[in-house]
Amino acid sequence: MESVGQYLKRERELRDISIEGVSQATKISKNYIESIEHDNFDSLPGKTFVIGFLRLYSNFVGLDSNDVVNRYIDFCNIKE
Repeated sequence: MESVGQYLKRERELRDISIEGVSQATKISKNYIESIEHDNFDSLPGKTFVIGFLRLYSNFVGLDSNDVVNRYIDFCNIKE
């Protein structure tokens, strides 16, 4: 199964958008975007921030943000 980070990276690359482009448009640091794309969520500030970052990122590249957040929750096995 494709991880949430792999999914976002693939979709970003399909749209020919750079990490810098996502960073500038969303105001999410480049390092955070790279961490998200590598599924390194432990290096990010916390679940609430991660969900916000995922929503901004997914909306910018034209994805359903609820779907992306659900992928994150499933991938990390988070209990709501």
